[in-house]
Order: sequence, then structure tokens, then C-alpha cells
Amino acid sequence: MGYKDSTDARFLFKGQIVTDDTIDDSADIDASKLAATDSTHIFVATNGSDTGTGSIVRPYATLTKAFSVLTSARKTIFVMPGDYAEAATLTWPNIDGVRISGMDSQGNVVISASGTSVISINPTGSIPEAFIENVCIEHTAQVGLQIDNAAMTRKIIVHLKGVSFSQVSTGNSIDIDHSVTTQAIRLYADECREIEGAVNIVPYNNDDRFRFNNCELTGGITLANHAVTAELSLINCMILTSGISTGNAATVLTNSGSYYRTDAGVYSEFTNAYST
Repeated sequence: MGYKDSTDARFLFKGQIVTDDTIDDSADIDASKLAATDSTHIFVATNGSDTGTGSIVRPYATLTKAFSVLTSARKTIFVMPGDYAEAATLTWPNIDGVRISGMDSQGNVVISASGTSVISINPTGSIPEAFIENVCIEHTAQVGLQIDNAAMTRKIIVHLKGVSFSQVSTGNSIDIDHSVTTQAIRLYADECREIEGAVNIVPYNNDDRFRFNNCELTGGITLANHAVTAELSLINCMILTSGISTGNAATVLTNSGSYYRTDAGVYSEFTNAYST
């Protein structure tokens, strides 16, 4: 893959330096092919242009543009480090396996948007999986990530890896609604460094799964009171002290190696619990 060198607006591709118009004479790469539309990947960079091709050397400037050209074949978006303030909520497409991947693992790919949420995943039909990784979702008096299944005909699975949530003022970081009770919703969150706002979940199906591994849930987590055997798992997580509300006794809670932390930075371990 490529990496943008912001000091001189060049790109490194497979160890070679390339630009939009020129290429290192020693590099065995056809620059015209790099500038052409990539059949499987879309690139976004702060110095890009929405009139470009979305290639590694002619990236788009916004995720809004990248979302508009997603297809069942071209469904991976690579986002270079920088701040991306989108004009409106990013609405997930009706395409299975779409992936947003930040090209930085230190939270330097920051996505914000105007609207009721920054990203909304509420597809139509049978779109089972969505992937977001290595980005920071910044939300201001709004929801960071909204998930619903209002028009789904099968379960939906959302994967988060290395995603952080920056709550500028108020609003849930993650809000999971459940319009279609006959279909499950599953959220698998791994290595989410900081989820500053609350995680609010409405479980309505016995096959719902909400699993957090190595995550910091600074805003706590709440499950609505519905008598279903939905699973909530917290493995090696930090969570706000007294910040867990499972809503109903039927909820299956598993926590292992996790601990509480107050806003003042006081830590305490809470008892492991294992579902059977």
C-alpha cells in the first residue's frame, strides 16, 4: 500500500516515491496506472480532490465522495492521516463488506460530520457485515456511530478495530437501535482506545452480541430493559465506575480481566463473570 509524506506531498508506494505527474526513474512502476481508477480500493487524503480518480496518487478529498462511488467490487476506503469534516452524516451503503481503513494506528485519522450522527449504518436488505478500523470519530452534540436494522432481512455485524471516539460536548459515542426485532445485531469492538461518550444499546433479539475486547469505555454502557438473552462481553476492558447497566436480568454478561475507572482516575477491579 501507499503512505503519504505530508512534508512534500509525495507518496511512497511499495518503497518507491511517486507523485501525480512524475515518478522516480529508478522505480519500476507505471505512474499512469497508479493515477487510474483502482478497481478495488478508494483512497482519500486531505490534499486530494473530489474531481480525482480516488487512486493512490489522485485521491479524493472527502469520504462523502468516496462513499458515492462504492460498489460491490470497489468497497475498501483507505484514509490518509488528517482531519475530515464531512458536510453531512456518512450514510453506509447497501453493500456487503464495505471497509473504512485509516492509514494510521495512532488516532490521526479524524472524521467528523454535520448531522444527527457522524456515521449511520442502517442498510437495506441482506448486508451482513461492515468494517471500520484505525480512525477517530469526533462527535459534537450528536451520535458518533448510529447502528440500526430498520430495513434488514438478516442479522447485521459491525466490526470496529482501533477506533476511538472523541466526544467534544455531548452525545452517545455509539447508539444501537433495533427496529427489526426478528433480526440480530452484532457489534465486535477490538482495541478501541477511547470511547468517551456513552454506548447505548437496545437489545431485542436473543442472538444479539455486543463484544468489547481491550477497549476503554469511558462513557459507560447501557442496555435497554428487554427480556432477551442478548450477550454483552467485556474482555480486558476499562469502563466508567458504575457505568454498566444491563437493563434486564436476562442479559448474558461476561467480563474478564476488566476494571473500573472514575473520572478522577481511581481504579478498581470488578469480579469476573462468565456466561455458561
